Amino acid sequence: MSELPSSAQDFELRSCKIFPNDGRPPINVGLSLINYFIYSECITTPFISSRMEIVDGGGLLNAVPIQGMEKVEVICKSIISDVPEVYVAYIFTVQGRYAQNNVQTYTIGMISKEALVNETIRLNEPLQGKGDHIMKKLLVEKLETDKEVFSEPTLFENKILPGRRRPFDIIASLAQKGVSHKATYTAPVTSEDDGSEITQESVKGSAGYYFWENKRGYNFFSLDALADVEGNDFAAPDLKSEVWGPYAEQIAGDENADNQFNIQYSMFGSDMNLMESLRKGKYASTVALFNISTGFYEEATYKIGESWDNMAHLGGQESHPSLPSGMSDLSKNASRIISAVIDHETWYNGGNPASPDDKDGATDPTPYADWAKYFVAQSITRYELMKQQIVTIVISGNAEICAGDKIDIRLKSKLPDEQSQTQPYDPESSGVYLVYEVAHNYSLLPPSTGNGRFNSTLILVRDSYGIHGEMTSHDF
Repeated sequence: MSELPSSAQDFELRSCKIFPNDGRPPINVGLSLINYFIYSECITTPFISSRMEIVDGGGLLNAVPIQGMEKVEVICKSIISDVPEVYVAYIFTVQGRYAQNNVQTYTIGMISKEALVNETIRLNEPLQGKGDHIMKKLLVEKLETDKEVFSEPTLFENKILPGRRRPFDIIASLAQKGVSHKATYTAPVTSEDDGSEITQESVKGSAGYYFWENKRGYNFFSLDALADVEGNDFAAPDLKSEVWGPYAEQIAGDENADNQFNIQYSMFGSDMNLMESLRKGKYASTVALFNISTGFYEEATYKIGESWDNMAHLGGQESHPSLPSGMSDLSKNASRIISAVIDHETWYNGGNPASPDDKDGATDPTPYADWAKYFVAQSITRYELMKQQIVTIVISGNAEICAGDKIDIRLKSKLPDEQSQTQPYDPESSGVYLVYEVAHNYSLLPPSTGNGRFNSTLILVRDSYGIHGEMTSHDF
């Protein structure tokens, strides 16, 4: 009989069952056969995944036998929750199989059932509606999911021909085109040198959604909603995003530190890459648009400096009213030119212009206009901006943390010892981050009867420096 978990990194593997495809009763996998089990979620991936290494001396592969699509249920218990964690996924691969002394070792890969069904569906019927509506329709009617679906409304109507694409492919394209329903459009009046007035359209807010699955269900939300720490301007009521922490690197001599909230390891993958950012148009882009129905050509320049204070930010720069000076200088001129062919007439049969632009004088424009100039550059900028800081941390296992959550971390100061006594944590690298990817690692201790070590590896991202609500040196 295995002992109950007693420390932050202990866990008990309660059971592991494989359900054969032929309807036979589930087969219990002996706990002593399992080396490790890893469960993963990512904010850019529409399915969960997991893998398990088995040391098989009893012919498990032949007993099932594993053919693919078998349901696997793993139950683990740790001190983080009174309720055991139940993981359910479906086998899609068996890898790395080798035999030695009549014992086979192999890794079983598992993913969501919907991910496998998605590969079998090619859509042809036209789809129409806002992005979140189409997303729900595909999940429920085509993939027949029974999981919960959480979403934020998008602003524009869509009507598309799927072109034999898969459901997840279509949802991914809608996420890139998504503009939050909270974005507003204004028409400020500016003066020319000759005294005349011109009207220019500008966008408040930004484009870009994430679509992902975590243990709570499917999620479809704008980056601004995910970055809105205080839940104000861009809050999405249906967003199930917990804020964890603070988790802290242990300060030398701090004997009272709770190791459940210790950061065991941290590594920054990126703080910035100006060359890559400029080539991707992170700070400023020009979108060249050609309307194939009217022959009209226009260019629209999108500058991050003009939208910075209309975005939600995770770091301390949230409180700064404008773009930091270095980024502001780089946004004066477009570093990338993006071309797009648009056509407002595709789904319009009226006799008047279909274009929603005021300059075209439409009295009844189409609801299915081509909104490329409002999302092409904006979504690229927002996705890239969210990767301003990327850090990987390892903490004591917390199975409740999901992709799409936020976590407050405190990283040790890199100042000399005397200064670090008054400022123990780095004010620029510490703060709130978005959980981009999470892997819960359950490692059994051989020879095992179900006990082992449990930690969580998190890849975190954010779009600005510093601790939320505090001044940061990156402001100047």
